Amino acid sequence: MSRIALLEPPYTDQVGALLARMMPGEAPPIGLLRMFARNLPMAGAMHARSDVDDALWARLASVFDELQLLDLLLLCGWYHAISFAARTALTPHEPGAPHFADFPPRTR
Repeated sequence: MSRIALLEPPYTDQVGALLARMMPGEAPPIGLLRMFARNLPMAGAMHARSDVDDALWARLASVFDELQLLDLLLLCGWYHAISFAARTALTPHEPGAPHFADFPPRTR
């Protein structure tokens, strides 16, 4: 049994299709994806400005406590550090893992 709860609907069919593409094999989506989705604004801010403004921090603080916010902030930093090292070392992709190129950017 997974330590992280499965992600149950309600979510749209479009989100369900995307989750199905992202999960390996026949694995059902896990609740961790919901946490990542809530954290995306922080990751975007850190990538764009290397900072989180007060308004975004307040919005995230309505969902996460201070320790969770610190975890998310460090997660963004570690992801950056690991991706720099993996890319520079030319680390091969894991078999079966999705690539960013598999998910074209959304158009407005």
